Amino acid sequence: MDALRKLPPPPGAKEAGGYVMGHVAAHRLYENGLTTQVVDQAYALLDRSKAPLVRTLTASYVPGRESLDILRAERITASGDVIEGDVQEADPSGRQMGVYTDRRRVTVTFGVVGPGDIVRLRYRIDAAGERNMFGDFFGLTEFAQELFPKASMDVVVEAPKSRVLVHKSVRLPAMTQRTQGNVTTYRMHADNLPALAVEPYMPPYTEVGGYLTLSSYARWEDMGRWYQSLIKDQLTLDAPLKKLAAELVAGAENDDEKIRRIHRHVLQQTRYVGIELGIHGWKPYRVTQVHARGYGDCKDKASLLVALLKEVGIDARMVLLRTTDQGPMTDLPSMWTFNHAIAYVPSRKLFLDGTAEFSGMQELPAMDQEAVALTVDVATGAVERVSPPLAPSTANQNLSDYVIELDAQGAAQLQGEERFTGQRAPDERMRYQDPATQASVMERDFTSIYPGAQVENVKFLSLASLDSAVHYKFSAQAPSFGGREGEDVLVPITLYPHEMEREYAPSAARVHDVVIRFPFLTRNRMRFVVPPGYQVKGLPASVQINTPHFEFIQTITPQPDGYLVEETAHLKSRRIPVKAYPQFRQALVEADRRMRHKVRLVKTAGAPQARKP
Repeated sequence: MDALRKLPPPPGAKEAGGYVMGHVAAHRLYENGLTTQVVDQAYALLDRSKAPLVRTLTASYVPGRESLDILRAERITASGDVIEGDVQEADPSGRQMGVYTDRRRVTVTFGVVGPGDIVRLRYRIDAAGERNMFGDFFGLTEFAQELFPKASMDVVVEAPKSRVLVHKSVRLPAMTQRTQGNVTTYRMHADNLPALAVEPYMPPYTEVGGYLTLSSYARWEDMGRWYQSLIKDQLTLDAPLKKLAAELVAGAENDDEKIRRIHRHVLQQTRYVGIELGIHGWKPYRVTQVHARGYGDCKDKASLLVALLKEVGIDARMVLLRTTDQGPMTDLPSMWTFNHAIAYVPSRKLFLDGTAEFSGMQELPAMDQEAVALTVDVATGAVERVSPPLAPSTANQNLSDYVIELDAQGAAQLQGEERFTGQRAPDERMRYQDPATQASVMERDFTSIYPGAQVENVKFLSLASLDSAVHYKFSAQAPSFGGREGEDVLVPITLYPHEMEREYAPSAARVHDVVIRFPFLTRNRMRFVVPPGYQVKGLPASVQINTPHFEFIQTITPQPDGYLVEETAHLKSRRIPVKAYPQFRQALVEADRRMRHKVRLVKTAGAPQARKP
């Protein structure tokens, strides 16, 4: 450790407030598929404010399948004192972050870490048992960068000569390999890895950070056959499930209706519960079991969708998918690429996510759109690399129509109508699913903008149907919508200021592209009725702001009893490149400025006397 102290910190260490002195990850793969892993990492703290980043380090393992030994856990103070870290099991097996898993996490706490201190954690994980539960498959992914720069990083994998591994490095030096006797050693060494710049709405790690991956499969076809052999028996229907499939599609006029009925049944009659216990982190439970107990995880629900569709004569495939929030991976075949499973109907080019319980058949969740995906034919093991398409912004709409009657104190009585489609609809269905809380949920939204607002009634015209837009009407009052200034009344030009700059472009400059969940279009039509004896003074001019990634239109038209404001905020792209960010941000700033404008209502001669507040 003294030798490490003498080495110069990597570039950017001072600005980051600390650095990784060294990181070593060594793996050994044995003939029977079992593995040993040793990880050794040391951090040097330079800035006290960054202490939370190194105060606690973690390691995880699966009891019964693996053993974990903490080999070294210590804090070395600037004066040279060595203080042992406090090692604890952080959580038991069971439900963690919404998923049932048998993985446990061990935390090592190093107490009060100060500038000049070093923390070090070295641990070993050995696989237990006589053979790898994944059969011939071995895969590994190592992510290299973090919030501190790294002075050095080494990844070493030793494998039997007979177990040839393919490998690929992204934004890292290429791995080397050398065979001596019956062992092949794969090695990657990197110096001075920069810290990862973190921003809101940044691309996922795999698009901006360095990583490497290894796999025992050289072709996707090989991996597809392995996965097919793992799951094919799980999709076998028994007599009751075959009968159910026939009942579900009885009287259906066409295949689209059959798909819709089966999709709805799986969504509504099997509850989503994440289950990653043992081999079932990869292998679905039998569809008969999933149906009988009424719940399952993504691969369970995808399997049930595929099995029921195939039973009624509609070809369907399992889809292994890496959601877009995880980012794309290399084209190297590996099960570690994927974190989700859905179903695919080739004849309709239709992707169905059985976990999206508030989404219609044509409302594939945003995290699935443009994702890295692999379809697997359960009968043959044939595979196809695909990417579910991104729905256009115009598919994800919120269309609103309001009548806003103002009084002489600036209060407003509202009559409104809302429609949500595409990615805007599932969230609304989930928020308003309970009729008893619909008004209170809506009222919370209003009061966050206009304190004291009250929703008087709400009526949903379509909510239960997953194949229709969410459509409702409501009435409300907002006593603090506007306010008085002398004898005049000041009221906002818009009902819902979007605060686009604060949400999507708070920084003056960017390091990374801006990546949002999905592009969208919001259109509000607001007819303002002024109080008796008042007239509108100085309505602003209409405006149109149009850039490649964002468009804002505000059309203002005088009316005999007030004025009409029609607004469109159109975020046209899912991704805004760094080069386009200054123009994009300026457009948002100007749109926000227009939506914050106040309209002055001037009292006319002979107007009724305003009541005192």
